[in-house]
Amino acid sequence: MNTDDELGDLRQLWRAASPAGADVTALRCAVDAQTRHQVQVTFIAVAINVAVLGWGLWRVLAGRVEQGWNSFVATLIYSAVAWTLVLWLTRGLRAPRDESTAAYLDVAIRRSRAHVLAAPLGVGVYIVGLAIGIVMRMAQSGQELGDVLRLPQIIVTGAIVLPIYAAIMGVTALVHHRRLRRLRALQRSLLGG
Repeated sequence: MNTDDELGDLRQLWRAASPAGADVTALRCAVDAQTRHQVQVTFIAVAINVAVLGWGLWRVLAGRVEQGWNSFVATLIYSAVAWTLVLWLTRGLRAPRDESTAAYLDVAIRRSRAHVLAAPLGVGVYIVGLAIGIVMRMAQSGQELGDVLRLPQIIVTGAIVLPIYAAIMGVTALVHHRRLRRLRALQRSLLGG
């Protein structure tokens, strides 16, 4: 083998390794950024949840809502179920288990899988919450279903917010599904199979 052949082989190895090296660096940066983002989003979600529950409790204690305890307990149960799903989906996803590329790749893949799964679950939880709200409104007010469905808050949450939320969750799932394919391809190229 001559020097030109060896140099050519080294060039091919370097070119083949460069994209993966760049992808690994980008992957580490993306995972670290996602970790920071998740902490911020979790903090905001907890703050909103506590505020909503506090506001609901204040309304009950102030006597501003008929059958307020029923509404508050239903909201509390709904919140507990939603947070249980969130904790289940995000278990083990806080950070990579170590500083290895495999660990970063693993957490990135599992996070994308969780986002794909969260989309239909999130929409389902929203629909269940909306249905519970409608049934509770009917029970509290004695109104028929048709009358409750014409209430402005039900129209906004059901006919406007729900489709927008479902579309956002669908796009999020699609983005993460595509990302999942890229990450798995990267995993195969780095791990040799």
